[in-house]
Amino acid sequence: KIVSFTNGTVSYQNTLEHLNILDEDYYFRLLDCLQQQDMAGAMLLYDEINRKGFEGDLVLNGFAEFIRNLLVCKDPKSAALLEVVEGMQEKYTATANKAGIAYLVSAL
Repeated sequence: KIVSFTNGTVSYQNTLEHLNILDEDYYFRLLDCLQQQDMAGAMLLYDEINRKGFEGDLVLNGFAEFIRNLLVCKDPKSAALLEVVEGMQEKYTATANKAGIAYLVSAL
């Protein structure tokens, strides 16, 4: 399907766009805004996501899964349970190490 819609050019960005998948990068950016208490930035980011056609419940459920993944990464023993796109585990682990468990549980 993606190949036919993109004239044979398959990329990560094309795949997200044509399958209507919300990129995890939005969740990393949203968490960053929340940690910096940048509510205007968080609302503008949510507006950007909403304008792409993603409903609020999908965003919140995705964010909850994102926070859960960060909690999984807090302990190296459980990090193997993380099911994300190849290459993203390091980003999750680095982000999890910067956030406190109490903050993540509260965000969840």
